[in-house]
Amino acid sequence: MTSLACWGDSLTAGSGGDGTTYPDVLAELTGLDVFNGGVPGERSAGIAAREGGRPAETTVVGGSIPAEGGVEVKFGGDVVIIRDEGTLDGTLMDVHGVLTKDQTRVKGAYTFTRDEAGDPVEVPDGTPFITDIGEANRDAGTIIWAGHNDIRLGGGQELLDNIATMVDYVEDGGNYLVLGLSNGTGAEKGTPFYQEGVEFVNPALEEAYGPDHYLDVRRWLIDEGLDAAGIEATDQDETDIANDVPPTSLRDPSAQGHLNSEGYRVLAEYIRDFIAEHGWI
Repeated sequence: MTSLACWGDSLTAGSGGDGTTYPDVLAELTGLDVFNGGVPGERSAGIAAREGGRPAETTVVGGSIPAEGGVEVKFGGDVVIIRDEGTLDGTLMDVHGVLTKDQTRVKGAYTFTRDEAGDPVEVPDGTPFITDIGEANRDAGTIIWAGHNDIRLGGGQELLDNIATMVDYVEDGGNYLVLGLSNGTGAEKGTPFYQEGVEFVNPALEEAYGPDHYLDVRRWLIDEGLDAAGIEATDQDETDIANDVPPTSLRDPSAQGHLNSEGYRVLAEYIRDFIAEHGWI
């Protein structure tokens, strides 16, 4: 195995880390090519659409891709495949092109523009948009850390379903690892996030994927993260640990659950040790 693909939300993107991300640290530790597929604010439906496990279903305005130029595309459900203004290369009805999001319109608007002129192509409603990045990383060792934004909106079962499609999409016999949800300030014991994410989703992930494919990173950050970082616990850290939350010394204080640079670094070391023990590297 020569590459890894890390799919997720802001914790994979490295929000709060001042430029440090766990995928970047993993690349340094392993010498592998590591793709960072983290997008801040994204829910599991969007992550699965980009990864390829559950491609986003489209409705093409007018029902066809024109001979040249762009056409407006809408996506079913609550899929947000591009969070902000940006582009995503991929294929629609075997026509390759680029998907562009215009954030100046209410809720954003997507335009698909084919690469090369050709005959018009009819596109039935529900046709999937297949991303290039998903295809390109299908044979990589896959790490999935998704769902923090689902839980805030009460989507625990939908999250489990989307992760299952992402795992199924991994190339046959390929390596994959699912990371459990983490929590932070405002998501302590007794809160809705804790009940849905920590008490429902994480045990379900552990049961579904077992010790060879599931890692409870939240539990490890609470129990061993400070020692791994060589940090002496502060009074606030002790309070966090008592509340079953990763300690503040490993988190970005300006956000609920984002880690800081030290948190992302020790997390990457923990994942590196896991994949080494399981023969990925």
